[in-house]
Amino acid sequence: RLCSLAREHECSVVGSTSSLTPLLSQIYFSLSRFRALNLSSLSRAFQLDTFRFTKRAFNPTMFMLRPFADGSGDDQKTIFAVDGFNGNMPFNNAILLTLGHSLERMVTLPQHVFEREVLATEEAAAAAA
Repeated sequence: RLCSLAREHECSVVGSTSSLTPLLSQIYFSLSRFRALNLSSLSRAFQLDTFRFTKRAFNPTMFMLRPFADGSGDDQKTIFAVDGFNGNMPFNNAILLTLGHSLERMVTLPQHVFEREVLATEEAAAAAA
């Protein structure tokens, strides 16, 4: 589905928010020279909130740009996926990633497909554990 949406909107790169946010944060920090946020154009509720980034936002970021779908035909371009890359660091946030993937599927799939394919698969996996 993601591939067909990318082709429909003539996109050459796809990625999830969890992959793109750290990358875009680093680009912002580089371009702004770590300038503080200016939220004065937002409503008062946001102006009363903190203006600081979290410590994690300043962590170094690595990512991979990999082919996601090969172009088929003369007019089809290759679509690339942006994926976060943690090198050899331990994988300690598996629960949050699984939850995020499930929520993403819930939002993007029709309800009957989500219930049939995702919920049934997860229930079967839980029963086998």
